[in-house]
Amino acid sequence: MRERKSNLDFKDHVFTTKVEGDTITYTLKKPNTWIHSLVFVNTAGILAVTGDYGNWIFSREFHPSFGGYVSEMYWIEKLNNSSSQVPGKYDSDATAQEIREKIKEIVDTPEDSDDIELLEYYENLLNYVHDEIEYTYMAYRELPSSCVDLESIPFVKELDYWLYVVFDAFDEMCNRMGVENKQLENVTVK
Repeated sequence: MRERKSNLDFKDHVFTTKVEGDTITYTLKKPNTWIHSLVFVNTAGILAVTGDYGNWIFSREFHPSFGGYVSEMYWIEKLNNSSSQVPGKYDSDATAQEIREKIKEIVDTPEDSDDIELLEYYENLLNYVHDEIEYTYMAYRELPSSCVDLESIPFVKELDYWLYVVFDAFDEMCNRMGVENKQLENVTVK
């Protein structure tokens, strides 16, 4: 499981799924209480998350699956796509620090010819890091030809704590689906 960003422990939460027509509701909550509960409602191409950690509307359905996880930047895009929800604040200093760490990693352990292009890309990003709009354009539109996973592009936003809980809850549900699948594999049918 990925490292948690929130401190919420889900070990006592029960994960349930309810299907009603075209609506699928996933609930993660402790028995006999709604404290620290989260409800994920998928319908009509949206995901609505509600519970003790606010109300969040994403412009895409999100169903947990074994091996699934939250791609934060992707889901932040789906959060902002059709609403005025503000998930966090861009942190240029932390982003610059991540870029410098990637540059140091390339310099310290050169592996192949793609590293030169990647090094130039990261060095160029440092020129734009203090303007979020310019940086975003350069970081995502001027990718080097070598394979760069969009999740590995340095872009630090300090997210709202409650949104971290939502993302961690989704990761937890995905993890539980894997555990449930493994338990089912070990059942002998007679």
